[in-house]
Amino acid sequence: MPTNVLLVMPRNQFSEDELFPVRDALQTAGCRVLVLSLTGKEATGMSKTKFTPDGMIADWNKQEGIGLKYDAVVVTGGKGAPKSLWTDNIIPQILTDHVRAGKIVAGIGLGVGPLAQASILIGEASGPDVPEFIQLLDDTVIARSDEPVTHTENILSAQGAEAVEDFLKILLSTLPR
Repeated sequence: MPTNVLLVMPRNQFSEDELFPVRDALQTAGCRVLVLSLTGKEATGMSKTKFTPDGMIADWNKQEGIGLKYDAVVVTGGKGAPKSLWTDNIIPQILTDHVRAGKIVAGIGLGVGPLAQASILIGEASGPDVPEFIQLLDDTVIARSDEPVTHTENILSAQGAEAVEDFLKILLSTLPR
């Protein structure tokens, strides 16, 4: 049975440098990767790349061949993350549910925001050095780490595209085989 990974992306203005390397590395490692966004419709990345996800976040638990839990949930960022992912009500529930079940939950770049909103981060988190992200961490009493990647229990956070390689090494080493 393959390792199932849910990859969550912003509706638009997603980071191609976060989404594609993470998706490709997971698929290369033999994982079944499902990419979902709020609308499930074609999205435009920050570098104008067009990409259509596999479906809508609202249907996260209605995917064929996947039980009630994924082995990992990864939230990717980009400029569109605060507008679409930080304001969604379903994503924090999915993240909390998976953390409680002992599954891997991860965020990269501005995709770390929903992890903060779900109140699942512990102590400190890696993420971009931008005012809106730092304010979100402050609001949830989490310190921003200067490390490219922070790994606490089953939760991973990464600064952004510049940390993708380190992020993937840790993520792939923690996935069930």
